[in-house]
Amino acid sequence: MKADENGDKDRVPAKERGKVLGNGYAKSSDTAWTTIGDATGFHLLTADEADGYRWKTAATLSEPGFFDTDTWIGNACVTASGDRALVAYAPRTFTNMNRPGFGRDLRFWL
Repeated sequence: MKADENGDKDRVPAKERGKVLGNGYAKSSDTAWTTIGDATGFHLLTADEADGYRWKTAATLSEPGFFDTDTWIGNACVTASGDRALVAYAPRTFTNMNRPGFGRDLRFWL
């Protein structure tokens, strides 16, 4: 993606949004979401169409006492209403252990 007039590459450039997203994008309530993990936690990211799909962190999940993990892993789903995410996450090292992960019920679109 090329940078917008401010040099930002994390969203659809403002001048191109009508062409790329359609004329009604500014009034859209559509939100995309994804997850990614790193050494600091398991991150839930959201991006609103009305904002040109600029990604922002909605939540970062980790647990005290697991500061030495190299990566947090997990999975998530969003309810049909779109106002809650159910997230299961754990340090990557839990993969080969007989150990349960952690879970959260997040309200993040309100």
